[in-house]
Amino acid sequence: MSKKNNLSLRKKQHEFDLRREKQEKEKKEKKLQAKKNKMKVDRNDKKKKGGSGFQVGKRKVKTKLTALAKAKAAQAMEKASNDLGCNNTIASIVECGC
Repeated sequence: MSKKNNLSLRKKQHEFDLRREKQEKEKKEKKLQAKKNKMKVDRNDKKKKGGSGFQVGKRKVKTKLTALAKAKAAQAMEKASNDLGCNNTIASIVECGC
């Protein structure tokens, strides 16, 4: 018999594969459970009238611009409008079609 067909080696390899698959399955289940625990509902906030229910524990993205960001945006818009030949007045916008 060749080494490939050795029954004991095939049996050991098969058992090793089964153990590895079992470990991977348990690892996936732990990950899934951790994700579920992360998304738990905050029950500290009382339900308000007209509210949509409980709040989920994720924060909203901050949408307010800082003063620096506002200044940069204004500067960029000014530069872009100067490149196009607009003065950001209603008449100039209508004329150039911005």
